[in-house]
Amino acid sequence: MMNSAQDTIKMYMHCNDCMLELPDDLSPQEYIHVEVGINYDNLLQINCVRHDKILGTFDIGELSDVGIDDEHCCSCDGHGEQL
Repeated sequence: MMNSAQDTIKMYMHCNDCMLELPDDLSPQEYIHVEVGINYDNLLQINCVRHDKILGTFDIGELSDVGIDDEHCCSCDGHGEQL
């Protein structure tokens, strides 16, 4: 039985630039600043916010089957704002 979400991770993805700048007193989890979303090609995209870089894009299947569309997903004022 798994105890946490971290128990299901086999390998982590980090920004190489963040790892090179990682302060000695912080873990990667404490320092890395990433965001994850669906891009305009319907791929899962992972970005480094600190360095404004795309870390990777992944095809996770047919996203229209799970109800993801072009509508904004929450009640905030718009895209680009943190939830």
